[in-house]
Amino acid sequence: TGAILLGILFAPIRGMMAAAMHTFPRTTVISLPRHTSRRKQIIEELSSKKVNFSWVDAVDGLKLTQTELCAKASPLARWFMTPGMIGCFLSHRQCWEDCVASGQPLLIFEDDVLLAPNFRAVVMAAMSHLSTSTSSVSKDRVVDRNDGCDMDMHRGKESESELRTKLEWDVLLLGALGCVHPGKKFGLNLIPSLVGGKWRRTHHVANFTLPQSSDCIANKTMNADPPFIHVPMCPYGMHAYIISPRGAAKLLKRCPRASYHVDVVAWGLRELDIMAVHPLVAWQINADTTIGGLVNIWK
Repeated sequence: TGAILLGILFAPIRGMMAAAMHTFPRTTVISLPRHTSRRKQIIEELSSKKVNFSWVDAVDGLKLTQTELCAKASPLARWFMTPGMIGCFLSHRQCWEDCVASGQPLLIFEDDVLLAPNFRAVVMAAMSHLSTSTSSVSKDRVVDRNDGCDMDMHRGKESESELRTKLEWDVLLLGALGCVHPGKKFGLNLIPSLVGGKWRRTHHVANFTLPQSSDCIANKTMNADPPFIHVPMCPYGMHAYIISPRGAAKLLKRCPRASYHVDVVAWGLRELDIMAVHPLVAWQINADTTIGGLVNIWK
């Protein structure tokens, strides 16, 4: 009787804890304050997908002093990177600092992103499969990173829910460029990956089911593939991703200063546990990004 009463008393608390685990992550958008048209565009886009967010004023590389450049960019970067590239790198670094300080996953957008109709549902479903725990993952139980085997091959007697709590992750890509298709449909994306990419062994991580909402049903016409999480082979692009505090701490340690394109440097770190959703649910809509585009030149 006592156990039943305790169960009744603590049921609301358990419910709140479960709900907190599946809430939509805190969201931020990197944008230069002077680009009002882009800000208006992203406000409309995120509002239509019911995504609340806060601004991160992007670092304007053109306004960095020589002292700031020496402190925040490597010597080679000061020679070969445009001010926009440096500003983009430092802007994402600001977001990583925010993530570590908050101790919670952070969804980061650049201001030129277009989202799928079911974006919110995909994010919440995918996040329900990922744990923010910093405990070690058993290589022989979950994923053997040396041979890239599927998680199911090492499942043993443990339930799927038990495995989920052990799954570590640093980055979840919601949009990406490069060699990210799990079926290895890379096309011309293979060329830049051969030149400057850091390859991973791609493998399936977890399936997830979307609710039967109108947005999810509408999105079936865009892509009939069932959604799942996987490890992408050679991703580029930072227009839409979720980062965990553990991942942000790794990036801050390994990327103390701007050194090259931020996505090439960050996603090229071998120790970073990068995953992606498939199908992707975010795309860039501009040929260049004003935060890190090549259109900027030193004055």
